[in-house]
Amino acid sequence: MKLTYGGKNHSLGYFADEHAAAMAYDEAARRVLGESAAPNFLTAEETAELQAREEYEERARTKVRHAMQLYRAALPVAPALLARPSARQLGPAAAASARHEAHER
Repeated sequence: MKLTYGGKNHSLGYFADEHAAAMAYDEAARRVLGESAAPNFLTAEETAELQAREEYEERARTKVRHAMQLYRAALPVAPALLARPSARQLGPAAAASARHEAHER
C-alpha cells in the first residue's frame, strides 16, 4: 500500500487484508493531507458532522417546500388579477370609462 504526496510515493507497508490496508491509508492520508484527504471510511466525528449537515439540509428543504406551498396557494388569485385587460388593451373609450368608475369610488 502506498500514499503519494509531495510528488513522491510513500510506502505504508503490507497488510493481511484490504480492510486493514484501507484503514492504514485513511490514517496516513488524514495525517499528511488533512482536510483534502479522501478516506475510504469516515471517523465517528466525520459521520456525526455529515449527519448534522444532512439534517440541516433536510430542514432547509422542508422550509423551502412549505414556502412553495404557501406561494402556490396564493397563485390562483394572481392569474385572475392578471387576466383583467389593461386600459391600453381595451382602447381609449374603455380607458376613459375605467377612469370615470375609479373616480366615482
